[in-house]
Amino acid sequence: MTLRVAAGQATTVVDDVAGNVAVAAALTRRAATAVAQVLVLPEAFLVGYAPGAGREAVGEHDVRLVPLLRAAPEVLVLVGTVRARPDGVRTLALLAVHDGRAEHVYDKVHVDADEAPHYAAGGGAVVLDHPALATSGHRLGLAVCADANEPAHVAACAEAGATAYVVSSAWFAGREEARDATFAARARESGLPVVAAVATGESYDGRGFTGGSCVVAPDARVLGSAGRTDPGLAVADIAGSDPSREVTPRGK
Repeated sequence: MTLRVAAGQATTVVDDVAGNVAVAAALTRRAATAVAQVLVLPEAFLVGYAPGAGREAVGEHDVRLVPLLRAAPEVLVLVGTVRARPDGVRTLALLAVHDGRAEHVYDKVHVDADEAPHYAAGGGAVVLDHPALATSGHRLGLAVCADANEPAHVAACAEAGATAYVVSSAWFAGREEARDATFAARARESGLPVVAAVATGESYDGRGFTGGSCVVAPDARVLGSAGRTDPGLAVADIAGSDPSREVTPRGK
């Protein structure tokens, strides 16, 4: 069966958790209107991506998530956040939100030089086998930004049975060509469709983010892109039979 996926983007504000959750909820409702079953949102979306500058963290039990939990319970939302572990260590993480609850599902493995002083690296590749995906036959390889720069990461996901590669990311303005080349390369190498959410709008340091959230086929065709729209959504249907399957584009 096919799985309809969406990659979303919108401007967020550093440490404005309530505002960012409201934006995430609005994008979730848009995804539901498009009959998407999965929505991917950018890196650290709930807190605003700002290594060393942001103070907030939002974990799976945070009451501030309630508007997102209630937005469209039928949509599986994979949203970037900063997570504070009980020992105080922070990670760049993904939460899975579905059916009125949130669950921590992944920590970024490949933290970059700007992030390393502030965030710990995760333990390795993760493939999400979620009940919301059961009827589609899909299992999602999870990545946060620089994870997708590493061919070994998507390879590990594919070897573990992923049928699609989900990337929650933040690319700075001026890196558009590198962004597109990265997503295309990971799709070709792995034979998996890539569903990539990319931060947009102003950044904490004034450089700005690229936007360009997209769905890319295994042969590197771009099936949908949100471009520079803010807020924006790219939507596509991906089939669940095997990693080399055909993928059918859908409109925004």
